[in-house]
Amino acid sequence: PFAQPGHRERVFVTFQSYRQADDPLAGLYRSADRGENWSSVLPSTSGLNLTALAFDPASPDLKWVIGTDSGQVYTSTNGGQSWGAPISFPNASFIGGLLFAPTLGGSGHHTLWALTGDSNNGATAYAYRSTDGGDTWTEVQVNPGSAVNGVTYHDTIPGLLWAGVDGGYASEDDGLTWLPLGAGLQGAHDFAVVPGASSKQTTTLFAATAVSLYQSSDGGATWQEAATGLGANLPGTLAVSPFNADEAYAATQSRGILHTVDGGRSWRNLDIPMGGYRMGLAADPFTNGKVYFGDGGYTSNPVVRVSLDHGKHFTEYPLVLPIAYTGQEAKILALEPDPETPSHLLAGVCVKPALWWQPGPGLIYASNNGGQSWSQRSTPAGTQCITFLTFDPNDAAIAYAGTDSGLLRSVDGGATWLALPTAPDVERVGPIAVDPRDSTSIFLFGGPNFGPGDHNPNAGVFVSHDNGATWSLMSGVGYPVWALKFVRVGMDYWLYAATMDGLRYLKSIPADLSTAWEYGSGIASVATIDAFDAGVESGRVVYYIGTSGGALNAAGDQTSQSAASAAQNMAGGVYRSMARSYLLFQPLIAR
Repeated sequence: PFAQPGHRERVFVTFQSYRQADDPLAGLYRSADRGENWSSVLPSTSGLNLTALAFDPASPDLKWVIGTDSGQVYTSTNGGQSWGAPISFPNASFIGGLLFAPTLGGSGHHTLWALTGDSNNGATAYAYRSTDGGDTWTEVQVNPGSAVNGVTYHDTIPGLLWAGVDGGYASEDDGLTWLPLGAGLQGAHDFAVVPGASSKQTTTLFAATAVSLYQSSDGGATWQEAATGLGANLPGTLAVSPFNADEAYAATQSRGILHTVDGGRSWRNLDIPMGGYRMGLAADPFTNGKVYFGDGGYTSNPVVRVSLDHGKHFTEYPLVLPIAYTGQEAKILALEPDPETPSHLLAGVCVKPALWWQPGPGLIYASNNGGQSWSQRSTPAGTQCITFLTFDPNDAAIAYAGTDSGLLRSVDGGATWLALPTAPDVERVGPIAVDPRDSTSIFLFGGPNFGPGDHNPNAGVFVSHDNGATWSLMSGVGYPVWALKFVRVGMDYWLYAATMDGLRYLKSIPADLSTAWEYGSGIASVATIDAFDAGVESGRVVYYIGTSGGALNAAGDQTSQSAASAAQNMAGGVYRSMARSYLLFQPLIAR
């Protein structure tokens, strides 16, 4: 959302639609009551997939600038009633942000910046700068080849700004020249300035990086970490060591890859590139301390990083893309070690699509030497992104793959793959769990993709009790499900589902598909559960959940969520429970 200066009650949102070209629902929407009610799309923007909006501080009621997902900028001088001709940039296919300087520049205008790149593929190395209100533009590369994640101006000193590029840069001439900041930052994303300083040297500045928050009291010359004990981060992938239930790895959105050896009481950052927090991440079942990390972000040279010392050091081993994809980028979303054969593991790959909302081609690779070399395996034509891989726990010759085009099965340990013609009629298949007591009982999450043309609203958990010949939709678990896992509790196996509405579980597999799933307790009953794993040892089960947080009511469960006045806000992060059934999930603060 965007607030209009001088009108605290006015809020704007940009909306993109990919149902059809020039969808009239796309455009700019406005609320005059702080978001309680919204007007229909401003007619002058109908059909535009807008991504950014900025108001000129000199005339916020009249001078507006908008950016689109096709890399164009439009300017209005009459409060959005009409717009000038679009301006395109040579190295921009997406406008990720627009920003006016808060003070006047030497030209008598507030300098305007356009940042390029999107949240799915990241920022680009090109930004664009205008000193005449958006009529003409100059291309800017702060450090050639390095992404420009953001720019931030001083509140009162003209021409002073900072750029989220590499370890951070500063300019004192309104972006004409740049100098690197003092050592201490890696991968600066954005800055925030504490108002009121009279010089750069006395400015207090905060910097957000991929792994932490830092503070400077001298305009960026020196830095100190300011996020010690910060638990508000979103984990997308969790992996628990099969040798120690107190050892776990978490790929998080804001702090990179974290590692704990004391059940989450303390965490340390691993110096392992991540790319994206939904990534392939697995602990080896045969060698204590051996861990596999996939490239979670699109890259032209995807690699699997193998560590033999619990993530302290690693070696990179490439996955070579087929000739048909030469020059394209890919990421590794799934890694699955064979539970029966040491050094054998599978990798699921997603090739970057032409449009971010489309599923890209999917590839499966295998390694027979612990990840040191990889070879592509045979998959059906048209296979899309591989998001999940699992072996049958009773027979590792059988493996399953969840893809953005359906369910695949292999009966030769992952060498060749075929689509199940009787699989549920869904666009994509996510997590899959095979009952450890009965290989013919298979559970999977199925649902739509995220673009136009998706069908079958019956998303949820499907079950087959005849080895995949027929499937039924279970009740009580909606869309999406981020994890499905059988966990041994005593002499039984419980099935857990990480959902948008909390952690759900079944103590036994019911014959009646409408049987209600039980809820976890505490934060696990109300929050979005983005990641789940568990470690099983003699006498105890240790559960880990990754969540974006939620409101926990006084009762500590999901039964009275409407009692907002009695609710306690629980931060995002990793939470743990140790129990044979379930206890209150307690936060694990990343330190």
